[in-house]
Amino acid sequence: MKTRIGFDMRMAGEGFGIGHYAIDLMKALLRRNHPQFQYILFFDRMFSREAFEYFRSLSAECRLVNARYYSLEEQYRLPKILKSERLQLVHFPNFNAPILYSKPFVVTIHDLIHHHFPGTKLSHIFHRAAYRAIISHSARNARKIIAVSEASKSDIINLLHVPDAKIQVVHEGVSEIFKQKLPPEQIERVKRALGISSSYILFVGVWRRYKNLGLLSRVFDRLREEGHDLQLVLVGTMDKNYPLVKEEIYSIRNSKSIVATGLVSSENLQALYQGASCLVNPSLLEGFGLPMIEAQASGLPVASSDIPVAREILGHTAAYFDPRSEVSAEHAISRLLSDQAFSAGLAAAGRANIPRFSWDKCAKETEDIYEAALKSF
Repeated sequence: MKTRIGFDMRMAGEGFGIGHYAIDLMKALLRRNHPQFQYILFFDRMFSREAFEYFRSLSAECRLVNARYYSLEEQYRLPKILKSERLQLVHFPNFNAPILYSKPFVVTIHDLIHHHFPGTKLSHIFHRAAYRAIISHSARNARKIIAVSEASKSDIINLLHVPDAKIQVVHEGVSEIFKQKLPPEQIERVKRALGISSSYILFVGVWRRYKNLGLLSRVFDRLREEGHDLQLVLVGTMDKNYPLVKEEIYSIRNSKSIVATGLVSSENLQALYQGASCLVNPSLLEGFGLPMIEAQASGLPVASSDIPVAREILGHTAAYFDPRSEVSAEHAISRLLSDQAFSAGLAAAGRANIPRFSWDKCAKETEDIYEAALKSF
């Protein structure tokens, strides 16, 4: 009889990194078809139905549940649903394992950014207490913890006081779609549809305070004033918990040259990567930074803040800058825009960096963690 492993897919389709992580990891796990594992996938009834239908088309065992993530239903209803399925193990791909769930589980903790940069919602005493209680419970009670980078692992050890041996670093992968070169006319169609009419620098991510978009916006203003005919393209949505970020972004003189696309499909994102001059990651902190390797897979040079996770993921294949210095960021981006040999060299180095990151490798290492967790009880 196969081992029944539950996988929490309630954030699938949510548009952020964790949703993509859950989908791409599960695709790879199903492709690998481990002979001893049977996966039961749990989707949100009101939210992730499209992802539910996709995985059901793959003949995966799928369940629709009425227990939205970060809700009270998650805490009291989901544990009952999971227990009814007679699961030997559950994988929660985010920190929000229900406190009332007492059966064996594995959790992926992507980062502790809310410890460092709480938004307005988390500044409320109830939400802050709930977040800390849930993530502490997950870290304390999980059989194994998956961290997506050494940088995140270090934070988990230092801030959640988890022993080193309990945490395994498993890097995320990059989807094959970003490695496929598109015809120029397709890239131009996407650009026109989104209102992009000139060269542009690209940012991909949610609008949150730690993403440091105010600095990026001001640096873009400086580049425009120096004569660069550019647009700034921001892919992603505003997080309502950080309402001042939008105001900071649009406070510059050249705000009319900002193109905010909102969420885009993977196909359109592929075109945006391939049509850009460079990707800029100005973040003050990241758990992994998936857009950076997606950009590199697409042949796009990357300018990144000089933070530990960027050095871990990109090594010497990016142009680094001090995320607290507009001058430093402007110099790094300007060099990518002006020095074609430097830009092409980083693009080539970035492509050579990509074989380190695959979803199949991520899935294999995750299977090994399941096996270790199953042996520990």
